[in-house]
Amino acid sequence: MRGVAQQFAVVFFVGLIALAAALAYGSMTDGVFLSEQSFLVALRTFGLGWMAAGMVLWIILRREEGGRPEISLPLGLMVVLGCVLLVLAVFLPFVAAANYLMWVGLVLNLAALAVGVLAMLFTPAYPKPVTIRWPEGGEDHTDIHVPATDLRVLNTLPGEPDDLTRIEGIGPKAQEALRQAGITTFAGVADCSPQDLKKALKAAKFRTSASIESWPRQAGLAARGDWDGLKALQDQLKAGRSVR
Repeated sequence: MRGVAQQFAVVFFVGLIALAAALAYGSMTDGVFLSEQSFLVALRTFGLGWMAAGMVLWIILRREEGGRPEISLPLGLMVVLGCVLLVLAVFLPFVAAANYLMWVGLVLNLAALAVGVLAMLFTPAYPKPVTIRWPEGGEDHTDIHVPATDLRVLNTLPGEPDDLTRIEGIGPKAQEALRQAGITTFAGVADCSPQDLKKALKAAKFRTSASIESWPRQAGLAARGDWDGLKALQDQLKAGRSVR
């Protein structure tokens, strides 16, 4: 069902274009938007029904990704049947059953939309839970009821992880411990105090004999791209400690 639901935008815009075309053509030929021509009535209904179907497919996709697919199959069957009936009504506007097909198709899609909206109101499901970020760059949290002050973590700037082992004193294991704490960039290390870095390593149950005092300064140079300055500083360090 997810593969079909991923086409929600296509379905919605097909309906939107059909509705706009029906209104425009009716205005040009009969001088009114809501022309009584059977084909245009069927095309307008098709447009409304397919727009509703697109919204239902969006709901299905969100619930699938949110781990609550219980109503996906019945909603999907309703919109598929509704869309097929609407297509038949457009291509068979002069058949006696065309009006029946048209209205049944529209009702199916609108009913599916109503059920989907109610489901999202009372049992919401989204790909990712609503999160709280405080301070900026803070940690996503799955429980929206947890106070924001409980979510504070060491600040880190967004972006691709940097190779923190370029900092004297940080090896692969220390880098992994820092990443577990959400510190993945040179700028993130530079923003931390030595005490913050020690807490981060301790939280990851990592012990190091290296001096952490120079890490923020080294990271600041790396974050600015001052590699010459970083090398000059590191020439004075051994395992993060000054030897001069």
